[in-house]
Amino acid sequence: MKARLKERKTAKRIALRGFLVLKSAAIIILAAIAPATAANLDLTQWQTLGDVKIIDADRAQLSTDAKQDDDGDLGVSAGTFNFSGNPAAAIGFGTPPLLENFLGINASQLDIDGFAYEGSAIKTTISVSRGDKLTFQGQFFTNETAAAIGPFNDYAFLLAAGKVIKLMDVTEAIITSSFFASETAEKTYSYNFTTGGTYTLAFGVIDLTDYPLTSALRIRNVSLIPTNIPETIPESSPVGGLIIFGCFGIGINVVKSKDTEAN
Repeated sequence: MKARLKERKTAKRIALRGFLVLKSAAIIILAAIAPATAANLDLTQWQTLGDVKIIDADRAQLSTDAKQDDDGDLGVSAGTFNFSGNPAAAIGFGTPPLLENFLGINASQLDIDGFAYEGSAIKTTISVSRGDKLTFQGQFFTNETAAAIGPFNDYAFLLAAGKVIKLMDVTEAIITSSFFASETAEKTYSYNFTTGGTYTLAFGVIDLTDYPLTSALRIRNVSLIPTNIPETIPESSPVGGLIIFGCFGIGINVVKSKDTEAN
């Protein structure tokens, strides 16, 4: 009788240990998939080339204005649409630094639906995990819609994971602007990183096929939302081993307890 009671107590203690192991493992897993918090990226810490004005940590504006007679056809003086006092950077040839070198890409990557002449950009280096999401708001402005010939399709872009992604262009600027000839509505964008790593992250605006007539980009609220995708736990890892051991221990000891009672 005493031996039987002792076996039952031993079985219960082992089962309890198995339960506690499982509970601890569950807490670890839940912590890994807890809701992520967005981190705002401070634009004052970014590098710039060309006509870029960083307004504050959350806002920046860029243009293709080279402080030449870019918008002379509109009857305005040189530099009217320049934000910073710095001219837009050349692309492919011209006075260095060239925009493609600043971005670490080939000039041909900027030739989207035309030949890229000049532009401006703001960049940073960012480390991400698979599934991390970038979010931001952007708005495009242009004087190309006031051109007597054309217009040429200037555009704004995002550079992420080595890819140049067009955001907006002249064809979408259908709203009359209070400063430029026309503009788009402000849009909210998101980009998901499919592969983890360290990348150049940049925003820019490009003057396509000619130099005259300025286009511009305004960005704000650039944020990175960390991934919610849990990493796979290999069976050989400490956590994986604990889960397997816990389940195995409970199963054996429940059976053992029943067998003891039957005896």
